[in-house]
Amino acid sequence: MNPEISLSNSPEEFPAFNKLYSLVDIPCELSPGSPNEYYSNGDYWWPDETKTDGLPYIRKDGESNPDNFFGHRQLMMKMAWLSSEFTLKFERTKDRKYARQAWDVLHHWFVKPATKMQPHLQYAQAIPGRCTGRGIGLIDTFYLVETALAILRLKKLEALDQEQFGALRGWFADYLHWFSTSEFGLKEKAEANNHGTYWHVQAAAFALLTENQPILEMCREDYKTVLLPGQMAEDGSFPREIARTRPYGYSIFNLEGMAALCRILTTPEDNLFHFRTPRGLSLRDGIEFMYPYLVDKNSWPYPKDILYWNSWPNKPSCLLFAGKAYQERKYLDLWNTLPRSPWDFKTAHGTLVHNHELWF
Repeated sequence: MNPEISLSNSPEEFPAFNKLYSLVDIPCELSPGSPNEYYSNGDYWWPDETKTDGLPYIRKDGESNPDNFFGHRQLMMKMAWLSSEFTLKFERTKDRKYARQAWDVLHHWFVKPATKMQPHLQYAQAIPGRCTGRGIGLIDTFYLVETALAILRLKKLEALDQEQFGALRGWFADYLHWFSTSEFGLKEKAEANNHGTYWHVQAAAFALLTENQPILEMCREDYKTVLLPGQMAEDGSFPREIARTRPYGYSIFNLEGMAALCRILTTPEDNLFHFRTPRGLSLRDGIEFMYPYLVDKNSWPYPKDILYWNSWPNKPSCLLFAGKAYQERKYLDLWNTLPRSPWDFKTAHGTLVHNHELWF
């Protein structure tokens, strides 16, 4: 690691969470499931003002409805941040109180019967008046990618005993099975945009934790034959993301997913950062396409995002991962100058990587 690259969070940047979190903390009357089953509404769906009851909801792409139910998503984000931060504090300080706190957070969310999340997303991104859940709702759990990495780090640091690690790995094995075999999971895997990318990021991270080699190999093969060649244009852009009403943010979001997938799946024998499609395209083409617009957002040649335009760019992990993989100084220098993603649920919910130390 280059000494001038600081990957750690400073204490003042991390919110002072001081409790354990579970889905049962915020019951949802709209959910057809139990209090332990995750529920959310689709971000861009709004009441139909021409109907007295507002149903069925109508879509306004890129415009998040603040009245939709996102309580479970926020709880998951808090749990993921907290478990990761305690893990890293233990690694830095060797103070076992942080290891115990990390376990407490994880035990409460994944193991304890009264509070554990059921390992499925049958009711994610539901649309009132239309459906109780959708395949694209599986993107809601991308916060658990860093949780899986934190659990692996705790295991490596001998902060979890065999029973504790087995319980956590068992939950992720159950979730990965549902994630990769259910109707919703298969639909999300086949999405030809950032949803397909983030299905694979999650599947790869969960397979890494559970030592599911077939899933890991499938994700490697899909990156080479489906994701990169199917989504990247000749100039390194992602046309399906540019076609959205938030083209800048979605382009960064998808590029971060691609880079994270390369980071998780790369081995000494198979370096995905250097893989090229039959057209000669690699992840580096995507980084080079976005680089000038990360330097100067106002040079972006496409329409501005209709929401959160002023929140971008934060510290995009794709610059860090690519900078190290390609030994490219300009990527790392730019990454150093950009601000962190804020600890703010409205803007941070679209950021995959918050704790960069977990990735190295």
